[in-house]
Amino acid sequence: MSTTVEHPVKVEVVGEVIRISLPGGKDVSFGWKRNPRMQGATLAELKKFKVTAHGIHWPDLDEDLSFRGLAKGDFGF
Repeated sequence: MSTTVEHPVKVEVVGEVIRISLPGGKDVSFGWKRNPRMQGATLAELKKFKVTAHGIHWPDLDEDLSFRGLAKGDFGF
């Protein structure tokens, strides 16, 4: 089983929710305030992310979420 994907279709911050559309049609969303590294973040910090081969990285927050984990419902809580 591969642990990488090309990139998510879409990543967006909408209010207190981060929505991610993964390849293959799976959509996930989670309340970012439940994530310890994100709960004190500004909107600018949340919107500054980098998509990598394995997941999403928020450099200002020192947070990484893998696509594999996201698909399983692991949002860093």
